[in-house]
Order: sequence, then C-alpha cells, then structure tokens
Amino acid sequence: MPRRLSVPLLALLLAALVCPAAAAAGTGEGEAPDAMVVFYFTGISCTHCAQIDPVLFGEWRKAFPDLVIVEYEIQAHPENAYVQNVFADRYGTPRGSPLLVVSPYASFLGEAAILGDGYAALRALYDAPELRSPSFTLAHIDMAALYGSPTVWRNDTVLARTETGGDGLLLRRLLAQPDTAAVISRAGCIPVPPAAVPIAGGTVPFDQAAGIGSWIVRWNGTPADCSGIVPSQPDPGLPSPLPAPEVVPLATIVTLAAVDAINPCALAVLVVILTAVVARYPD
Repeated sequence: MPRRLSVPLLALLLAALVCPAAAAAGTGEGEAPDAMVVFYFTGISCTHCAQIDPVLFGEWRKAFPDLVIVEYEIQAHPENAYVQNVFADRYGTPRGSPLLVVSPYASFLGEAAILGDGYAALRALYDAPELRSPSFTLAHIDMAALYGSPTVWRNDTVLARTETGGDGLLLRRLLAQPDTAAVISRAGCIPVPPAAVPIAGGTVPFDQAAGIGSWIVRWNGTPADCSGIVPSQPDPGLPSPLPAPEVVPLATIVTLAAVDAINPCALAVLVVILTAVVARYPD
C-alpha cells in the first residue's frame, strides 16, 4: 500500500514545486541564506530517541551543514519539559519524545515520523529558504534568551548553556560563521577541557572547547587563543563609612590629659568660696 504523506509535508512540497524560481532568486552567488533553525526534544535514556539522536547529530548534521538544531533534553534537564509545554500551547505540537519541530506548522513525533516525513519536510525547507518561517531562522532567535537549558548544534560546533544569560550577538556569530576558533579568540574565552557531548544512544566527540560567559562552546578543528583574557582586577573593597583614624601629636595628648585631670566640681566650689571671701572682705 502506498505511504500517505502528512498534510504539512504535502503543503511544503507543493510550495517548493510552485515557486522554484523564487527559491533560486532568494540566494545570490556567494550569499548564504539565513540559517534555518529547528527544535528537537529528546531524552538521554529514551530508547526511541537513541534511534534518532545518532542520525540527527551525525548524518543529518553533516548533510545539512547550515542547519541550527536547538536540542532540549527533558530527562536530565526536567526544566526543559516546560519548554515543550510552551511549544504545545503556542504551536499545537504533540508532547513526547523524540519530537522534531521544523516550523510552526510542521512537527514530527516518534522515530518513524522523523525519519520519514520529518526528513522530507526538513529537506524541502532547507532547499527553499523562502518557505521558512522567519521565527525559525537564526536572525530572529536570540539564543541567550531561550527558555530552559538548550544545547545548540550547527555542523562542527555545539553550544551548551551552563547558566542563564549570555551575549546573544556573540552566540549568533558563533553559529553563523564557519571559523569558530577565530570568533572565540576575538571575544575572549576561558580554556575548557575538550569532551564528547552525550546524546541518547552514544556520544559526539569534539576536540576543542572553551568557555564564553555562561556558555561552553565545543568544536572540531583549530584551537582558540584564550591567552588574551583580561585578568580580573582585585576587589578594591567598599569605602569605609568612618574616616580613617588620624595620628594625634603627643603635646595634644598631654594638654588634653591635663584639662581632663581638673575636677570641675572642686573648681566650682573653690570659685564660690573665693567669691564669698572677696565680697565680705573687699579690702
């Protein structure tokens, strides 16, 4: 029995057939289209995900070198389940994993759907940039502002968030330019030991790594020069709320001690007696 195509996939393929001229005109010679972004929800111990992760982060990452994959692992990072709920509410995507979302209108749940119609939809959008939703392109997504704990892949570079925040423009440059080491070296970085990135069903090796702000960048190829880091300045401390003590001269101390030695009560009595004597015996 012939296999039926999903409605979103049929729409994408029909659009690609109707406007091939527009697709060719959208990209000039030497001008790369804005990178396509897809979202992928997975689980590190999910058996079905173990069938997809090695393909997506292996074969497909090489077959689609300009594709940006925002991965949300929801088992080791339960906060990412909230992101999946946001997608479900906003785009009507199903809940579960593995889930590949290639546009606001096309998502694929399960290994069969992803490897079948999911791949076809991805190929159609990748080859026809004008069909992509602007909200699913690199120019319109601030990676530093993404919810949860994403891991962002593009070709031989992967970015992993360690805490919230970051420089969104720098992250975009890292994902848009092929020379990862050069971008990191210019931005300033902290050396990080290289390590493989765990995925469901295996790991993906990387031979270089560096920290930039709240993100760790891993890549293959030329190492970055992290020697140009400006060392942190020592904390000058807060100014004292009280003035610094002054050195008091010895003569001042002696004078004050002499004044303090006088008994004011005795002096007052003496003055009263002398006044009375003078008044009684004026001569």
